[in-house]
Amino acid sequence: MTGAQAAVYVLLFLAAWGGLAVALGLAVGRTLAERDRREQPAEPGTPPGAVVELGTRLDVRL
Repeated sequence: MTGAQAAVYVLLFLAAWGGLAVALGLAVGRTLAERDRREQPAEPGTPPGAVVELGTRLDVRL
């Protein structure tokens, strides 16, 4: 095996682990975001599933 072939294998190995790390990070981030959204207390009159930014009021007028 030449040095160039070894370098290609090392780069492929690192790319595979990097891809796995990114996928894991996205999955964990999505899970934490969903948990935070569910645990956030809704203000009175807020429809279920509405996105409410922290520190703001959501006034819904029908």
